[in-house]
Amino acid sequence: LDSLAAAAISTISQFKAQEFANMAWAFATLSYQHHPLLESLSASSLARFRPQNLANTAWSFATCLFSHEPLLDAIASAAVNKIGEFDSQDLASTAWSYATLKCVHEPLLDAIAASAIPKLDDFNTQALANTAWAFATVQFLHETLLDAISARARVAIHHFR
Repeated sequence: LDSLAAAAISTISQFKAQEFANMAWAFATLSYQHHPLLESLSASSLARFRPQNLANTAWSFATCLFSHEPLLDAIASAAVNKIGEFDSQDLASTAWSYATLKCVHEPLLDAIAASAIPKLDDFNTQALANTAWAFATVQFLHETLLDAISARARVAIHHFR
């Protein structure tokens, strides 16, 4: 895997957003931490990432416990700019990722909350739980979101296991 990561770093500028996100996801899934590969992502390339690419990259960072503040800020800024395009899974995953890294990015959390509330009917029980957990973990009180999650959870309670 080291040689694969080294080869990827040398050609990272040619990667499409999906290719980088997939590689980061694969390394994280294998529990293989290669910080130079993750650091090779430049903030400027994030502008071309789709919501799922941003969410998957944040998830990869969190799974590897890779807390690189400048890149997390850049991912958050790119996410805020595209938050209306995020689906329920992207919103929940991004919230979970930042909370896992104990990263409180208030503009991102506000944007996630604002975007999640009207989409809560699309959240499965795992996404509801992850979102509530994320906001609680970083102690970011967004009463409107938490009230809406609570109401949605009461309706979906029979789906919880």
